[in-house]
Amino acid sequence: MRPGAAEHGSAEMLHSARTQALSFGDGSDEYDRSRPRYPEALIRELVADGPKCALDIGTGTGVVGRQLQPHVPEVVGIEPDERMRAVARRRGLRVENATFESWQPGSRTFDLVVSGQAWHWVEPEEGTRKVASVLVAGGRFGVFWNFARPSEEFLAVASPVYRRHAPELAERTLLLGNDDGRVSRTAGRLRESGEFHDLSVSTYPSSVSYTPREWVDHIGTWSDHRALPGQRAAALSAELAEALAALGPVFDMDYANVLVSARKQRPASGPGQEVRR
Repeated sequence: MRPGAAEHGSAEMLHSARTQALSFGDGSDEYDRSRPRYPEALIRELVADGPKCALDIGTGTGVVGRQLQPHVPEVVGIEPDERMRAVARRRGLRVENATFESWQPGSRTFDLVVSGQAWHWVEPEEGTRKVASVLVAGGRFGVFWNFARPSEEFLAVASPVYRRHAPELAERTLLLGNDDGRVSRTAGRLRESGEFHDLSVSTYPSSVSYTPREWVDHIGTWSDHRALPGQRAAALSAELAEALAALGPVFDMDYANVLVSARKQRPASGPGQEVRR
């Protein structure tokens, strides 16, 4: 996979871009400040069954874990980047050092397994099997992302800047509202695995206000933007901040927070056996 394809383009192979996946730690504090939180309605759907223990795959700085903590007595995060782990631990989260593929759960199982803005970094077939192996029967698996839904006014001023300085991002980056198919692929793989049932895809809208400078800081936490050569990245950021000023001192960015959710299959009952519900 060529450098810079992460978070756009060949999303099916993002899990192979480990260097890209570990690029976030260079700006871990900025990442923690600028990445959008998830709507409370999405979190409530995840915890509707009252889980006692949850596993957060790709916990990063603990954005998702901190939102789960008020609802779940035990939250365990997995994160391979030491700089991201350090931020999450400072925020009071328990985080283990591993990629999900290499992580050793021992005999532990979980009522809830989640991955927010990180599942595309996991090898999908191996990851799906491993989730099923650590979930209790009937436990929920929730994968979710927040997708920018920029206004026409935003695109009118931002798109020309991208075409000048980063044309490879203009038609692919999710920050301009593009779709790389990760939701449909994830749902399809869960359906085809035979390990899960009760599959659903839900969308929760949200909106975040940004100054032009805050938006530029935010895009700097995305791996496709971080992969740009330094001079081009600086030119894109500088001109984008200037162009976005045309929208006013503050503008709103809408998000579609999309949750793919499924439950682990319960064992089939044999002759004379009762399935407990």
